[in-house]
Amino acid sequence: MKLRLLFSGIILSLAGAAVNAAPADTTVCFSITPKMQCQKCEKKIVSNLRFEKGIKDIKVDLNEQTVSVRYAKGKQSPENLTKALNKLGYTATEKK
Repeated sequence: MKLRLLFSGIILSLAGAAVNAAPADTTVCFSITPKMQCQKCEKKIVSNLRFEKGIKDIKVDLNEQTVSVRYAKGKQSPENLTKALNKLGYTATEKK
């Protein structure tokens, strides 16, 4: 009985460690040129970036001319996102 309780405790500890080891999400914001002018531009960016690996959320702000992307750290990078935006015809500069 004691062995079973000890074994259960070890398994629960390992399961908790595995949950805590999951990579955190990261958000990066880009300034975009040339100017995004309409909702078609917004839709073009969102519909293409959403298929990139690790993407969790995309927010496009036409007034500020920015794109914010939340992604799984370790599955995506700002460099890859910059390349993806370049393929769409935009120059993306990471905002710090």
